Amino acid sequence: MTSINSLSVEKWMETYGMVYKRLIEDGAQTLMVGHIALPEWVKKVHPDATKKDIVAPASLSKDIVTGLLRKELGFNGLVSTDSSTMIGYMVGMPR
Repeated sequence: MTSINSLSVEKWMETYGMVYKRLIEDGAQTLMVGHIALPEWVKKVHPDATKKDIVAPASLSKDIVTGLLRKELGFNGLVSTDSSTMIGYMVGMPR
């Protein structure tokens, strides 16, 4: 099962989002996304998202990588992830 970050969009931006935003503004060239779902962000950037989209791990989510990181936060670098053998990743698709 994928872990879920259930923070609201506003609370995420005040905490984790603030860190990502600062790193992007400071010129980060690579960001690593985890195998954790961000349902509130998916619903914000993709109001018609399916339940599968909403609970997809960020590592497999176009809504998170493109919608949040690229469009909302302005990141234009390399997005990577770690171990594709982790259950949070494999629940979304076969390796």
